[in-house]
Amino acid sequence: MNFSILSVLITLLFSQQAFAYPEMARTGYVNCNSCHISLNGGGILNDYGRKLSKEEIAVWKNPDEKSTEEQFLYGVMGETPIQKWLKLGGDVRSVYYYVNSPRSISGQTLLMQADFQAAAVKDKWTIVAAAGVSQDAPGKEVEFQSRNHYLMYEINDEVHLRGGKFIPAYGITTPDHITLTRDPLELGYNFESYNLEASYISDRWNWFGTGVFGRPDDKSLDQDQGFAIQGAYLFSEKVKVGLNTWYGKKDVSSRWLLGGFAIAGITEKLFGSTEIDVKSYKDSDHGIATTQKLSYELIEGLWLYGMQEYGTSNVPSSADLTTQVYGGGFQFFPRTHFEFNVAYEKIINGSKSGTQTASTSMDTIWLMSHFYL
Repeated sequence: MNFSILSVLITLLFSQQAFAYPEMARTGYVNCNSCHISLNGGGILNDYGRKLSKEEIAVWKNPDEKSTEEQFLYGVMGETPIQKWLKLGGDVRSVYYYVNSPRSISGQTLLMQADFQAAAVKDKWTIVAAAGVSQDAPGKEVEFQSRNHYLMYEINDEVHLRGGKFIPAYGITTPDHITLTRDPLELGYNFESYNLEASYISDRWNWFGTGVFGRPDDKSLDQDQGFAIQGAYLFSEKVKVGLNTWYGKKDVSSRWLLGGFAIAGITEKLFGSTEIDVKSYKDSDHGIATTQKLSYELIEGLWLYGMQEYGTSNVPSSADLTTQVYGGGFQFFPRTHFEFNVAYEKIINGSKSGTQTASTSMDTIWLMSHFYL
């Protein structure tokens, strides 16, 4: 997939799924399973993740120590026996986006997600499923979909097996779907697939090995079938560095991805992350994609962040394409269950074919509103 204005806009339009926050590395949570049922992040929260959403993220908190407002539907299930093994959740998310490009100026609102999620835990077994609706584009009807459903087995505290539909472990699990290291590489949210995964997570090492089977339920999507391997080392409770490899085969093409990433809680308030991926498509596209992010907690529940990205695509017998992105924004968590994110990005696209060069730029502003059950 070439890096282009269209790919960035499509990414923004189709950004969906429950979020993961690598920024929690600032407070010593570099492993995603500290807060999530899914070992590589995203999706339904575990009990500890619910607690942190109130104590570590929200601006305003209920002073009552016995309050259960961070729980599903503000604690409607209470401390009942069923709550010990059944974890429920959900997300309602919408976005308003404004685009100013040489060709047009527009602003539209999109329902990104309205999902219900459940996880049932029994001894060493966990079953997870999500169901909901989303809108493909402004003005279109909402459509039903299940973004993930899988069965997971705990061999011991460090080793797990998982099978079903989910996001394979590759790179940084992040809500920043518009980055060049996510959708343009057909990774992450919106590219869930059916997989078999084995994982090892300890105090120092993270290993994921995933057999990727694409989307046998919908052949028209023609998603990768192959494998992914990720290994990461925790230098401390706030710093993790990892390497990935991915091989995928489609009906008429195949590709390799090789990459590395790092996330770091630099101080108690400053977070940094970087990811670089090299892509090689058989007889086709070759290039790189990089994403860098810095985030600073101004006050508890208000994060200021900046991003820089660079991507290239070198297509034989065609043009060499480049994309540069510069931007920043704010994430605001006024109280548990609520999130708002406003961002600005400058996107510069260039192309070179022989001696001919061209460049275009565009400005985007978007406001995302998120309520999780």
